[in-house]
Amino acid sequence: MLVVIEGIDMSGKSTQIKMLKERLIETGGTVETFHFPTKLIFGKEIYRHYNGEVSYTQEELELLHTIDKMSCQAYIEHCLSGNDFLLLDRYKLSQFVYAISQGIDEKWAKALISRMIEPDIGFLLDLPVEEATRRKEMKDKNESNYELLKKTRRNYFRTAMEWGYKIIDANRSASEINDDIFYTIKYLEGY
Repeated sequence: MLVVIEGIDMSGKSTQIKMLKERLIETGGTVETFHFPTKLIFGKEIYRHYNGEVSYTQEELELLHTIDKMSCQAYIEHCLSGNDFLLLDRYKLSQFVYAISQGIDEKWAKALISRMIEPDIGFLLDLPVEEATRRKEMKDKNESNYELLKKTRRNYFRTAMEWGYKIIDANRSASEINDDIFYTIKYLEGY
């Protein structure tokens, strides 16, 4: 099962992936995890941009994000064939929402992600921007842009509803959030 956890920066995605992996393993599942952007060549370029080492146009950045994800599609299929669960920290929804929040045409943004493997279930960790910015001191280009984060959060909410993602209130304890995610997955499995 391909499970995707999405949300604005500092919404708790990595924490939830880690907790969910441990919990699924404890219940007998085999689990692999993955994070986008990757640490591979295209992902490294994306991080260089966000850290101010290089500068790309938004269109170039979207192409880098797409290549980063498309270059991993065979690996995603491999992980899915050998495990009960593949947990992704960011994926299609994040790419689409950040793109349209920064002025990219919605049709083009959808076209960029159209050939990527679809998740079996997606979760949006919804967190107020004020809380997200409070959680982290060092911020990259996106994290330090308060107005962008507000716009992105609105677009996440709208798009997550359209795409059938489960929206989770991330302004609660990590264990409460994890319970929501874990029991939803278990319900889908038929337990």
